[in-house]
Amino acid sequence: MNESRNDMSKCITYIVAFSILFTGIFIFFAEVHPLIIFDADDWLFASYTRRATPIWGDWNPTRILPETFMSFCSMTGIILFKPFTNDYIGSLAIAYALAVSVFILLYFVFFIRRISKTVGLKTYEEAGVLGISVLYHFLIYNVKARDNLHMFAEANVTCMFFYIVPAILNSILVLYLLNNEINLFSKEKLPVNSLLILGIYLAINSNMFQSIILISFAGWTLLENILFAGEKSIKAFIKKNIIWIGMILCWMISLYYEVNGGRADDLSNKDFGKNILACLGALKSLVFERINRTFLLTSFVLIIFGVAVYLIKRVKETKDRDYLKVMIRCSICCVITIVYLILLCAKTSPDYLKRSGVLFGIMFYLLLSVMTSFAYAVSEVEPAFLIVPLFFYIIFNETVNDERMYKFVNSASHPERLCVEIDNDIINQVLNAEDEGKSEVDVYVPVYDTEDNWPVANYVSDFMSNTLYRHGITKDWIKIYIKPSKDMNRKYHMN
Repeated sequence: MNESRNDMSKCITYIVAFSILFTGIFIFFAEVHPLIIFDADDWLFASYTRRATPIWGDWNPTRILPETFMSFCSMTGIILFKPFTNDYIGSLAIAYALAVSVFILLYFVFFIRRISKTVGLKTYEEAGVLGISVLYHFLIYNVKARDNLHMFAEANVTCMFFYIVPAILNSILVLYLLNNEINLFSKEKLPVNSLLILGIYLAINSNMFQSIILISFAGWTLLENILFAGEKSIKAFIKKNIIWIGMILCWMISLYYEVNGGRADDLSNKDFGKNILACLGALKSLVFERINRTFLLTSFVLIIFGVAVYLIKRVKETKDRDYLKVMIRCSICCVITIVYLILLCAKTSPDYLKRSGVLFGIMFYLLLSVMTSFAYAVSEVEPAFLIVPLFFYIIFNETVNDERMYKFVNSASHPERLCVEIDNDIINQVLNAEDEGKSEVDVYVPVYDTEDNWPVANYVSDFMSNTLYRHGITKDWIKIYIKPSKDMNRKYHMN
């Protein structure tokens, strides 16, 4: 009876904790910083889709997950939310916020469950570690008065789907596979394993900057198994490690497709040696300028705390060995990820190392090691939990209850409200032309001090026409001509 009550109490605690977490994340992405389409990329990929297999010679041959999932979310918003809101831009924003929030929720569910299974946390300890973990993800780059990043921040809505969602999926897979023995051919786990294969396929075929999160883990695990293999035959070894071998082969094929894609030619940089130094400089700037001092200091203390507890403990148990194994794996995978990103950014552009979505893999392994150390210390030294609420309050005040502001999720750095007003103005110009029976229309947009008027670029015309028609906003395809006008700047009080 007592055990049943404990299970029920634990279940209720999980439901309440994750419901609060999801609500907070959804409000953040739906109200505080809503995901409003605005620039040329957003208008293109809001409706663009592709086949779910690699396309040889395409601009991004293997970018399957982002280029299929964003348009799916767009249609979901139009079908489910627009009939009730009668707000096209708002319906898309709700769908995008819902999708991103679900991914982030799943990420934190796997994050805390993996830590708990590794070190053995009580329910209240899980709640405390989870709360601090969430705050750390938003504190990490919070250093300026405004335009701060967080772990789940990107330049625009498109990049949320092209960088953040793939990064989260790759991280979820690592958390699931960590310390788990995977038998793909188990009849009892066929449904789960089938979803696992789908997840791996989409994670690898998502983004070259993010797939290393999973592949660094798979590569190191395979190397461990080679060095400490207990199988006597090659056939037995391959069967046992088929998942890791398959991941690496799939990734190599994906890289080969990407190297022969259009974007690879466009981004290929000849100043490789010079860019290596620029990448190292970007990482130095990250550590000494762009990471929050409180985060950096407390992370160092928490790791030292956990390691000290491990070294002091005389009799090592299973969870102690699991803790050490996770710390070693996180450290090695983090180093592999850093080296890979330096090489990739040197080949493309060092500026990528300034993006939260690109740095996600490095910070993921760092945060996993930090919070695992913290959880391990709390589980071993029970009085340590006495400071957890105080610690949470201090980090909460530093992260949430502070004057510093996060960056707006659009390429113009406009308040989201202004993006909505400009979007609706553009749509109304098109709809008015349609009502007048026109098949083409001059659409006036604000003037931006860029060569092609980015973010509302001159070449956005057909992207807008296609998206508005595919989403049923216009009855027929209307030819749009973009006309940058200072009158629009004055209308919306833009400098």
